[in-house]
Amino acid sequence: MDDDASKRARRREVKRDGKLSRRVWSTAKEEVSLEYLRETIRTGWKSDNGFRSGYLGVLEILLNKACPNSGLKAEPHLSSKIHVWKKTYGYINDMMAGVVLVGVRPPTLFM
Repeated sequence: MDDDASKRARRREVKRDGKLSRRVWSTAKEEVSLEYLRETIRTGWKSDNGFRSGYLGVLEILLNKACPNSGLKAEPHLSSKIHVWKKTYGYINDMMAGVVLVGVRPPTLFM
C-alpha cells in the first residue's frame, strides 16, 4: 500500500506559520477506509440518524491494522475525511436525484 502519495503524506512539511501541511490521502487508503466504513455499518455501528458514538475509534483500529505506518487518527483525520465525503457525495446524490439546491439558479438559455 506504499505508493508515492502515501510517501509524500508521511513527509509533511512545516509551513512558514508553523502549521503542518495538509495530509494527502492515497487512493488505496481511501478505498480501504471506505470498505471499513461499510464494514462498521454492517456490524451495527449505524443508527437511525447517524453513527453510534465510538465508531471513529473502531475505524481507527481497523485502518491501523491495514495501514500500520499511516499515522491516521480518529480525530482529525477520519472525522475530517468523512465530513468531506458526506459533503461531496451528498451534493452529487442530490443532483442525480433532481433535488433543487437553495441559492443555485437554474441554467438559462441565452438567445
